[in-house]
Amino acid sequence: MAFAHRSFGGAAAQGSPAETLAAAVAAWNDEDAETFVSFFTEEGFAAEFGDDVGDPAEFIAEEIAGIGPIASYELTNLKLAGGHFTGNVDIRFEAGFSIYETWTFVEVDGDWKIGDAAPASKPVPPGVPSVA
Repeated sequence: MAFAHRSFGGAAAQGSPAETLAAAVAAWNDEDAETFVSFFTEEGFAAEFGDDVGDPAEFIAEEIAGIGPIASYELTNLKLAGGHFTGNVDIRFEAGFSIYETWTFVEVDGDWKIGDAAPASKPVPPGVPSVA
């Protein structure tokens, strides 16, 4: 997977993928759409939200208003490979639903940005039988 590493720019430097996720969640909960968007590369934003949303910040402002705050989040299984990190992101919203995805974090000008997002299957908790 190759990224052009085009960034929306803007946000304060993020020294790790975990810091990027934490800052993105804070921006979402502060209703700061422009800062939230700045944590994504253009490719990462398109992977998460689509590439036909018009102005990204306006789109996110509408999403924040419609969905509401993030209640909690977790980044697990973070691995470095080929100059980028991948990890599973579990985001739970106060509205009662969640997303579980694999995100790729790429380094852009010394900052870690969200460079890709793909659906992932949540692992079955230990002790819970799986249905085949």
